[in-house]
Amino acid sequence: MRIGLAASVAIFLANLLLVYFWTAWTLVLGTGVILFGLVFQRNWREGKGKFSGAQWLSLGLLVLAIVMLIFRGPVLELVALPAEVAPSFIATGKVAAGVYSEGLGSMFLGSGPGTFGLDWLRYKDVSVNQTIFWNVRFNQGSSFFSTLLATTGFLGALSFLAFLGAALLLFLKRRLSAEEKMGAIQEGVLLGFVALAILSFLYPANVTSLLALFLFTGLGLTLFGRKEEQDSAAGVR
Repeated sequence: MRIGLAASVAIFLANLLLVYFWTAWTLVLGTGVILFGLVFQRNWREGKGKFSGAQWLSLGLLVLAIVMLIFRGPVLELVALPAEVAPSFIATGKVAAGVYSEGLGSMFLGSGPGTFGLDWLRYKDVSVNQTIFWNVRFNQGSSFFSTLLATTGFLGALSFLAFLGAALLLFLKRRLSAEEKMGAIQEGVLLGFVALAILSFLYPANVTSLLALFLFTGLGLTLFGRKEEQDSAAGVR
């Protein structure tokens, strides 16, 4: 299992190096910070003064991610990938502002799920009409969260933030403050949830990202809530 996981990590990093994708490297940077913190806390609890192999690995990922984000390009350009086009965050914000101008109902509830394409056609910046994208209908904004600002309004966006915040607090409630050591599976689920949460602010949503986000949330609530259930059962007895 350890060899298989190491091979998977090596293949994953090789893909990132050969096919530059700044969003992926941003996720590596964000999860690398969390991983370094988890490993540092574990070593501190165990009284280890020296850097462990896991700490060096997480630090290496951080340095590699920073270098690649500064370098902004693949190591070897073997494949010419098609360019991805999406509205910028500012352009998405202007569309959301146009929806809010319709009244308080639209401001708090938005235009409705799945209606960003219509909002784009109605409220896009007029300067877009002078570009080759004048007739392109974007069904999402710059990211999943920015799209929520227009389609679900303030209440929908705040609900999504509350969902992520509540899940993260439940994950960290016992494991980072209690004496019990967090297991490798729990750490992996936590890092996966953090990566997908960051992704929702950086990239448009798709079936894979949304399914994985809710899957990791459910796994986390199950794994991190098991200890509380055992403690509650022990208290009843």
